[in-house]
Amino acid sequence: MQRYSVRNLPAENPERRRIDATDWQILGILQQEGKATYADIARRIGLSQAAAHDRVKKLEGRGVIRGYRAVVDATAVGMPVTAFIFVQQSGGPRRPDLPATFADHPNVVECHSIAGDESFMLKVRAADTVELERLINDIRTVETVERTRTIVGLTTWFEGRPTVASAARE
Repeated sequence: MQRYSVRNLPAENPERRRIDATDWQILGILQQEGKATYADIARRIGLSQAAAHDRVKKLEGRGVIRGYRAVVDATAVGMPVTAFIFVQQSGGPRRPDLPATFADHPNVVECHSIAGDESFMLKVRAADTVELERLINDIRTVETVERTRTIVGLTTWFEGRPTVASAARE
């Protein structure tokens, strides 16, 4: 699985946008069941196993499928606290490497550049509020971070939902 940084974001690829209904079906299956076999995919959408394999490989090659991973229950591994940390940078020069700095911290599971007063929204996991406070203080010490604002999640009803095209739902 390729890890993207600010410096190596993929260029806009018009080929990436050409995804037909069959590709969306494959993507739907793999997002729900990343361990589905080519035979299973083929059976479920009415293709030959070779055709399913070819389509998956093309989706991978075009960067549509960026990788496969296990979905881990954060509470089961001792990280029950979920929080969102909004980071505002100082008015000086922006640091394009700031997301990479956040990525170096194991508690930061997502980093989004956002519009508004803040520059970034981080989704973080922690064992407890003491660890969360330590993480917030670490982030506040990063050069160009002016301030943070944190929201602690109480209950996660769902996350990591599959990406679907509006056309695929019709």
